[in-house]
Amino acid sequence: MRTLLFLFCCLAAPVIDAQKPLAVVLSPRPAASDERAARVLQGYLQKITGQAVPVETKRSAPAQYAPLFIGAHPALKKFGLEPPPELPENAYSLQGKNGAFAISGGGEMG
Repeated sequence: MRTLLFLFCCLAAPVIDAQKPLAVVLSPRPAASDERAARVLQGYLQKITGQAVPVETKRSAPAQYAPLFIGAHPALKKFGLEPPPELPENAYSLQGKNGAFAISGGGEMG
């Protein structure tokens, strides 16, 4: 998890709008593994930033936040992001573009 968090920080920093607070964004009906990942990421981001980081479950990305998507979400295309159709077990994808960042993983553990 530390390695993934380090990669996230290195890749997300140049992409995310620093003028907006962060929010972890899940699909309206997230998988259990995505919910767990969102809560873990939320905890780390709150420790790193010293600010509250909400977890949102809406169909569109909240405009007041810099979105960090976990798993598939209908709003990804708005930002030019597209998660891989299928990832092998224990593989993950990190993508950042147009002020948003997306994390998706393969297998039951996401």
